Amino acid sequence: MPPNPYQRIIVSGIPVWKGAEGRLYYYETATPPTEATRIQIGTEAGGFNPDWKNILESRVKSYQDNSQSRLRAEKK
Repeated sequence: MPPNPYQRIIVSGIPVWKGAEGRLYYYETATPPTEATRIQIGTEAGGFNPDWKNILESRVKSYQDNSQSRLRAEKK
């Protein structure tokens, strides 16, 4: 298995994947993204892309559409 080309870092309190070239990618799970699934949201030098909300809009919409209400556990 090839080495992981991404490092998980925290930028302004937000977890992101950082590529070797200094680009920042959306952190969705503890499994590093692939070239096909990664979503660039900024760079290490420049910080987050000002348009990051629009970049992630379809991902957020999909999450919201697939979320279901569930009961909370009762306090004991």
